[in-house]
Amino acid sequence: MWSKVMKPDGIFAKLKNIYADDRGITGLETAIILIAFIVVAAVFAFTVMTTGLFSTEKAKTTAQAGIAEASSTFAPKGAIVAKGDGAATPTYVEKVFMQVTLATGATDASVDPKDLAFIYTDDNQRHSMKASTAATDSGIINSVTISKIVGTNPVTLLREGE
Repeated sequence: MWSKVMKPDGIFAKLKNIYADDRGITGLETAIILIAFIVVAAVFAFTVMTTGLFSTEKAKTTAQAGIAEASSTFAPKGAIVAKGDGAATPTYVEKVFMQVTLATGATDASVDPKDLAFIYTDDNQRHSMKASTAATDSGIINSVTISKIVGTNPVTLLREGE
């Protein structure tokens, strides 16, 4: 009986041939494929994260530019006082006195009349003009005088805290 089992065409010989086939995937090949998948996934994740960070930074820059464009440079500080034309019954405002400071988030700004523009708006009209041409423009503002409250140096730049 054992002689039939041990023959070249016997059962053990057939079982031996089943496990002798080395055409399958080895552990080393599996590890190489796994590492390749990990590398590809890491590159893809890096690309997605970089694109997301770039988009976020671009959106932030665009939002800041929009805020800077839409915001005012100056804000009134304290009371705004209007002085009449000096008649017993004033018919127009001759002078307006106000202190200004930098608006929140604004950087240093020029207060030189050639760099300023004034916009006046009421229920009936809107008038915009440059401060340096106020004397020659036909409009509501006839002249602009800028005075520094403290110090004697000429006023050309308003800084934070002034």
